Amino acid sequence: MSTSLTYWSNASIANDLQQQLKHEADQLSHDWWAEGISFFADPDGLNRAYGDSKLFLLHEELEAEDDSAMAWRDASLIVDQLEHWSASYGISWSLSCAGETVGAVTNGNRDSALVDFLAEIKEIAEITGPVTPERLSNISNEHAGQRG
Repeated sequence: MSTSLTYWSNASIANDLQQQLKHEADQLSHDWWAEGISFFADPDGLNRAYGDSKLFLLHEELEAEDDSAMAWRDASLIVDQLEHWSASYGISWSLSCAGETVGAVTNGNRDSALVDFLAEIKEIAEITGPVTPERLSNISNEHAGQRG
């Protein structure tokens, strides 16, 4: 599994709306595990909103299950935000991980492939126990010095 989630709008987006999305992403109050929502210039020159967020830290001292728990938390928030933008601005999104399409957000809703992708990450995280707010907080605090 790649360490990042890539997301892009399915159509070109006006520059002022792209700036609004960047501003809203920067204003999110969240303690990101590896990296928050980040937008970049469309690599294909199609003027789409295009972003990528590192999800996993992949440190040797870090259990894969704990890294996956935090990656699931952040990926879920990213998808929630894409759903919000989809509903608010009429944007349809595609998402990929490790070069493979993992799902889409259309009309404010994630598709079943994206639901399955998030469930797969959570399944890895739950090998050592349920993903609870307390566990997420403990992992975050325990590994604060290893994060970017």
